[in-house]
Amino acid sequence: KTEWHEIVFWEALARRASRQLEKGSLVFIEGKLIHRDYTDAKGQERRISEVRTNYFRRLDRPDEKLEDNTAGEI
Repeated sequence: KTEWHEIVFWEALARRASRQLEKGSLVFIEGKLIHRDYTDAKGQERRISEVRTNYFRRLDRPDEKLEDNTAGEI
C-alpha cells in the first residue's frame, strides 16, 4: 500500500530541492513531524500532518529512470 505525506521545505533548502528533485525522485528526508489544525474556506475544521524538512538527500542519480529504482525494493 502506498502512503503519501506532505513534505515542507523552507528557504535555501526549498531552492535546492527545486533544482535537484523531480516527480518520482528517490529521496531520503529528515525532519520534524508536525500536526496542525486549521479552518478551510468552507468553515470546516481540518487537521493536517506534514514533515518539515531539515535535511534531504537524493538517493537516485538524476539520469536514472523511476523504473530502475524499483528493482531492488522488498
